[in-house]
Amino acid sequence: MSQQLLLVNDTSSSPNQGCQATMAALNAGIAQFFPEWNVSRISLDTIARPTADPNWKALLPEGPNDCAGAVKKLLQSADPDLARIYDAFRMADLIIVNGEGSIAENRRTRRLGEQSIFLFLLLALSHHLDKPIHLINGTLHLTRADSLALAKPPLERCATVTVREPFSYYHVRKIHPEVRLFPDLVVTLPVPEPPSIDAPYIMLGGSYSVKGIMRSTHMKKKVTGNSDS
Repeated sequence: MSQQLLLVNDTSSSPNQGCQATMAALNAGIAQFFPEWNVSRISLDTIARPTADPNWKALLPEGPNDCAGAVKKLLQSADPDLARIYDAFRMADLIIVNGEGSIAENRRTRRLGEQSIFLFLLLALSHHLDKPIHLINGTLHLTRADSLALAKPPLERCATVTVREPFSYYHVRKIHPEVRLFPDLVVTLPVPEPPSIDAPYIMLGGSYSVKGIMRSTHMKKKVTGNSDS
């Protein structure tokens, strides 16, 4: 029987060009290093659901000592979508979490949003099931003491935690000294040519929006005098 790889936080459906490039790189890496594995996915839309669904929001842990209770509530839920998440975790031999842009404090309130906390709940679920889980390519902007306290139990039991920029590294290492810093996957893994953007183009600083890429292309025209895009 083929081994099962579960990819959590598949951002392929996002209109964000950076998310699409990241997933292209991650998919290429999975195909290269796990060619015989069956791959199942939990989408960004599912990860974001607690922001709009009060029943899912009610599952979220409220503090660092509440993760086990939150997992218990998830297991007891009659929601068929939550049951499918549980089955995906239960059947997985290996779990990879795409941490891109998903764990951060609200810019206005400075508190973690529901999407971030739901990812911590899924990390706790993997630990409950004793499944190896690797959080990679992370953006973890955890500046508050309560954010760090909530993140510590699920992060410290991950087999791997990698972040893609120094700001995340600086804060995460306070609670998880084994955290590693790697550049974004779009730098470290080969990325197929984005099909929705006409070449040539340039991407500055990992710019990700269509508008940003169009502006970068306009800048290239001005610098090179090339009117073709």
